[in-house]
Amino acid sequence: MNSRHRAARLAFALFVITTGVNLQAPLYAAMARQDGVGLTATTVAFSFYVAGIVPVLLLLGGLSDHIGRRPVIWMSLTLSGASTLLMLISPHIVTLGAARWLLGVGTALMSAAAPAYMADILDVDHPGSSASWVTASTSLGFGLGPALTGLFLFIDDSLRPPSLWLHLAGTIVSAALLSKLPKCNVRRQGSLVLGLPYYPAGAWWFGGAILLAWATTGLIISILPAVLARVGLTQWSGVATLCAISCGLAFQPAARRLVSLNRPSAVESERR
Repeated sequence: MNSRHRAARLAFALFVITTGVNLQAPLYAAMARQDGVGLTATTVAFSFYVAGIVPVLLLLGGLSDHIGRRPVIWMSLTLSGASTLLMLISPHIVTLGAARWLLGVGTALMSAAAPAYMADILDVDHPGSSASWVTASTSLGFGLGPALTGLFLFIDDSLRPPSLWLHLAGTIVSAALLSKLPKCNVRRQGSLVLGLPYYPAGAWWFGGAILLAWATTGLIISILPAVLARVGLTQWSGVATLCAISCGLAFQPAARRLVSLNRPSAVESERR
């Protein structure tokens, strides 16, 4: 198996994990109506994702350096599948909060391990493409999940659409495909020490921009299904979420060209 085939297997796992994150977004309004709660309760349940992702990113970002890359991705897949199974068993707002927390933990584990794992896989043959693989697969997954659920709602207005079962099947298939990848178990010596990550100088500006972008997108995703439901467009909330999240994928080639244009050449670097 060459490096591109291995990268495709890992990218599929990342796609499956991120597909589960917003898979239930088109169902928010229907669940709130069923449980007799308003938009505030839905937004609070949606925000439990942050309660899962932030502590894990800050304190367990180096976990894959100690137990290996593949086990961490497996853990993320398991949590993603568990959240979907939870919503199949009990599609309610309270359950949504628990599922969103599981998704936050799983996404944080994936985010910390995936770039390093992809770099390990592509190190020899394609050293510069690991970030592109990770970004493309996750960007597509975040948006395609709700779009798939929205499409099924055109056929059957159910709180347990087939998209949830498809995600469970994808989780199982992806876990099997991961078993064929290298373990990448080069482990850091010593015990796992919890602590805040190190941020290089100037990183806060980029982090702040990302924070504002995702905060805006998250706010839109949390209230959009309810807003569209009021005008009878519930089925379109998934496609709208896809446009809000995954449209950035179309601009990545242009962004990379801008980075190349702004990067100083070797001659300019020597002059400085």
